[in-house]
Amino acid sequence: MKPGPSPRTVAGVTLLVIAGAFAAAYFKFGWWEFEPLRIPLPSQMPVVEPFQVDLSGPYEVNLILDWVPGYSMPRDARDEPWNPVDLTWTVRTNSSQVAAGSSRESPSNYFGTADFEGQTLGRFAAEAGIPYDLTISVNSAEASIGRFNPRVCVWSDNRREPFHSRYFLGFVLGWLGILTALPGAALLVVPAAWRWVTRRPRHAV
Repeated sequence: MKPGPSPRTVAGVTLLVIAGAFAAAYFKFGWWEFEPLRIPLPSQMPVVEPFQVDLSGPYEVNLILDWVPGYSMPRDARDEPWNPVDLTWTVRTNSSQVAAGSSRESPSNYFGTADFEGQTLGRFAAEAGIPYDLTISVNSAEASIGRFNPRVCVWSDNRREPFHSRYFLGFVLGWLGILTALPGAALLVVPAAWRWVTRRPRHAV
């Protein structure tokens, strides 16, 4: 009768399965970078776009531009503000205004990565499951703005509240998954590696 898997193997596989469950829970509860709306920058005609959020909390309205060598939006208050787009925005629900703002009201709220740069145009609070409308009106824009692939995005702002209950739950589950996966992998990999090393043929000198 062929012997079954060793207790060490069973324990390792069990820990990896548990780690996978923690990872799935992390992506369900802790993935805060949620973008319920992304639209290309409209022309000078007002555009109304409907959206909903899955997680109640604070949200941002951002103007995002791809990074182009030689051109950038200043992220230092000492730099001269650069406003390539003059626009206004309004968030409404059931014809009631939730929040409004413009790019001129936030000339220094810049951020960026290696791939894109952006300007936070304002923030608002949204509730899950409620329909909203974002109205964008572009008053003017630089002629070269098209080269930056401009778009207006609504982003979850829950990352600014690290102890938000849902985010914190996902954070804990993610670390539990990592701490469970490491010993599980060790129980499977280390014995296999040791068997491979000890079974290698030794050549006489």
